[in-house]
Amino acid sequence: MDAATLANLLPGFTPSNITLGTLGQFYVDNANLQIGPWVIGTCIELFLQGILVMQTSNYLSFEDPKGHPLRFVWLVLILNVLCLIKSAHNIRIVWDVMVANYANPDMSVTLLAVSWTSYTTALSVCTSS
Repeated sequence: MDAATLANLLPGFTPSNITLGTLGQFYVDNANLQIGPWVIGTCIELFLQGILVMQTSNYLSFEDPKGHPLRFVWLVLILNVLCLIKSAHNIRIVWDVMVANYANPDMSVTLLAVSWTSYTTALSVCTSS
């Protein structure tokens, strides 16, 4: 639908005069393919983080009837901390794209190239998977 049709349908509608760069335009045209997976993935990850916290709580409250100490407590705690850091990392990425730069797709594309969050994504996925 073009701007003239929208102006006729919606009183008071003013078309935008923003000119996007090539990458920014591609980003806007394919936003559902680039932003949606981050949001959905972050929601699923936070749900699984909650399950992990509850399982950790259950594990740490377990008492062996024979009195044996719990094994690998340090590993369980380290994995919890790594998953918590990864969740915070994904929330930061979604915040930068969806909130902080909502109306500025050119800046969102630039952040993908220069932000520390984009460079460390692969590393965080490898360490917490």
